[in-house]
Amino acid sequence: MTTSEDVAEMDRPSVLHTITYLKDCASGVNEPPVMQTGKGVRIQEASGRAFFLVMRESEIDEMASIARAAVDDVAQTIEH
Repeated sequence: MTTSEDVAEMDRPSVLHTITYLKDCASGVNEPPVMQTGKGVRIQEASGRAFFLVMRESEIDEMASIARAAVDDVAQTIEH
């Protein structure tokens, strides 16, 4: 079974998170956060800390545009 510590160790050299303080993460002072659950705008780390996922309106618009394009791609694939 993979533990939160295993995930953090695999994550450290390859993934950059916006909520990670880079100096501490790179030096091993703090482990990268391992998100375990999420519902709505709330996400929770394996350690139990909870966060609210907040985005600017421009980021929401960009994500919606990306999602629409992905749906269109899938729809075209299904049609053919």
